[in-house]
Amino acid sequence: LWIGALTTLGCSNSENPNDTMVYDLISKGNLYGDGAEGITQQNMIITTQLSWNALVSQMNTVNNVSDEFENLPIDYTSSTVIAVFEEVKSNGGYELELEIYSNQEQIEIQIISTSPGGNATTVITQPYIIVKIPKTDLPIQFQ
Repeated sequence: LWIGALTTLGCSNSENPNDTMVYDLISKGNLYGDGAEGITQQNMIITTQLSWNALVSQMNTVNNVSDEFENLPIDYTSSTVIAVFEEVKSNGGYELELEIYSNQEQIEIQIISTSPGGNATTVITQPYIIVKIPKTDLPIQFQ
């Protein structure tokens, strides 16, 4: 009986301290400029309006994608923007998703890239996702 009680007491939520973090989607989709936007595959942490304006300007180089952005304006005193860009793809159908977890030590962002199933368009695309999370002083790690 004591072994069972000790085993049960040993299993607590502290073994899995990560909590799922809720985020606001700003935009998710594809750039269609054949790489002309000049955005390389990268993960960005945006904490200022100046950095945000530069990114939006670069994204709008070929097509005005920012017209579809949601959850704006961004208050950088309470929010941080996360932007993830994949490499340029030779066909369509790719998509990005994020799972964001937090604990007392860091924010962990898991990037999930899905590839097309079946027939995909032959348009050159660059998948991206941009979200807004609560501002934090914790380090942000991309997985």
